Amino acid sequence: MRLVATLSILAACFVAALVPALAQIAPGDTGAGIARGLTAMNGSGQVGRFFIFRGSSAPLIRVNVQGAPNRAQAVTISRGSNCNTAEHAVGMQLGDALHGQLNATSPLPFDRLMSGNYSIVVHNNTPTSQAVACGEIYPGP
Repeated sequence: MRLVATLSILAACFVAALVPALAQIAPGDTGAGIARGLTAMNGSGQVGRFFIFRGSSAPLIRVNVQGAPNRAQAVTISRGSNCNTAEHAVGMQLGDALHGQLNATSPLPFDRLMSGNYSIVVHNNTPTSQAVACGEIYPGP
């Protein structure tokens, strides 16, 4: 009798632990994310990739910049469907990339972020705040 009660409790704990994990990904979402490239701006030589994951409550963004200096660089989501216009737009601060790495949550919902009207811009954090890398966010795989 005691063995049955113990097994029942273990089974309930297992199911309780499994249910939240299954609820993390929206139906049809593989969890693989969407990858886009970062191109160098203003002769910086900094390139890389960024990834957007749907997330359970807000999109998650991972930025990887190669050739970044050993200091923080501001990363923004800027309005502009191409890097030439986004470079000069006021952006929504995502955070600072340290050693070229940033993991952040988007202030925009996933569908709006993927509308084709935004870009990720990396700034050099100097008084001139020049763009050093940029990548366009567009719909599709």
